[in-house]
Amino acid sequence: MVGRPIQPPWIDVRSIGAGGGSIAYVDSGGRLRVGPQSAGADPGPACYDQGGSEATVTDANLVLGRLNAEYFLGGKMRLNPAKAQSVVSALGEKMGLDRAAAAQAIIDVADENMANAIRVISVERGLDPRDFALVSFGGAGPLHTGGIAEKIGMHRIVVPLYPGLCSAFGTLIADFPVDKILSQRFRSSEVEAAEVDKLFGKMVISAVAELRDEGYSGKHVVQRSISMRYAGQNYEHDVKIAAGTINRHKLEAVFEEFHKLHQQFYGYSISREVIELIRFNVKVIGASKTPRLKDIAKGKWPSPIHKRPVYFRDKGYVACPVFSRSSLPSGSKLKGPAVIEEEDSTILLHPGNTLTVNRKGVITIAL
Repeated sequence: MVGRPIQPPWIDVRSIGAGGGSIAYVDSGGRLRVGPQSAGADPGPACYDQGGSEATVTDANLVLGRLNAEYFLGGKMRLNPAKAQSVVSALGEKMGLDRAAAAQAIIDVADENMANAIRVISVERGLDPRDFALVSFGGAGPLHTGGIAEKIGMHRIVVPLYPGLCSAFGTLIADFPVDKILSQRFRSSEVEAAEVDKLFGKMVISAVAELRDEGYSGKHVVQRSISMRYAGQNYEHDVKIAAGTINRHKLEAVFEEFHKLHQQFYGYSISREVIELIRFNVKVIGASKTPRLKDIAKGKWPSPIHKRPVYFRDKGYVACPVFSRSSLPSGSKLKGPAVIEEEDSTILLHPGNTLTVNRKGVITIAL
């Protein structure tokens, strides 16, 4: 089967080299680059004090005062500020920048890399990122989302509980899906609704049986869609089909929905053009038990643990209050600048941004 295209189930993940260990360097043209080369976890950034010798995003965050050297991983790992200062200063000399300006430049480039990725995956789908909230997770995510949102023009950031563990938590509560895909070509001018209904019926029976074989015995949800394109095109779009028997009326509604989807993506549609039905897709989902988060206590906003100098562009180092996230009460608000620390992550609240805590402890930041 060499050279034959296939279409298995897949998840569209766009990955960029902009993590905490991403190495900053000056390229042959004199431009500052960040990633995709990485210091990894071993030896890691220079501030890990494990042999790393090049400036990374984590080193820049430490130089700028965003990270607490004594409370990394909840105090289980101590960072070496002197090592971070040394490698960032050395990089700054190559660019004619002082240490703080060099560190800020590293952060700006990393943020721009991530902002560009968001622009691509939103705009190419016909979506305006300003209409959405930016979810901040990962150990270093809440340090950067304020700068990223500002570059894109987004106005709302959501920081879930334990952002550094968000992916692991999601895996534990994920549903049990079974996907079935059948490649079968029809043309809208010739296809019979009864044939499509029969085809989907067989696929659903097969998917449900597979879900049962995997040991799931609860209620399931069926999702159906058809991958379509105008005749002669190379790229398809999936159009969902509502539950129930597929008759001619429902199939015509699916074709109409494709025209609307094409208009959304490309700015035009061809209402009388023949549509090719390329793939038939079925997803049967066995729902897992959804945990219920406990309400956190209400109260007054706590006093900061301490203050430390944190660098912000155009403001320099600012005496910034530092709070523990575990002490933040429900319903409280805080205007930046501020730093909120927790064991698995650190949240940076930029000047002028407003942070609120809901009754479950989820944080929202308004820009």
